[in-house]
Amino acid sequence: MYVNSIFKKNIIYFEWMKEYQFFTEQLIAAGVNEITAEEDACRIEHAISDESFHKLQKYFMKPK
Repeated sequence: MYVNSIFKKNIIYFEWMKEYQFFTEQLIAAGVNEITAEEDACRIEHAISDESFHKLQKYFMKPK
């Protein structure tokens, strides 16, 4: 039971990091300074739905 709980927490953490990293990188690429980008990425990832995140990720990662 304990190992399963740790595994679930790790999955949640990595999902969070994926969203946070994505938004931070996009904001920096758009010209936002790193500190502001990190703070804003944190705010965004708390407010955005999974569906919207995945659509944005797909949109920004497609070849141009």
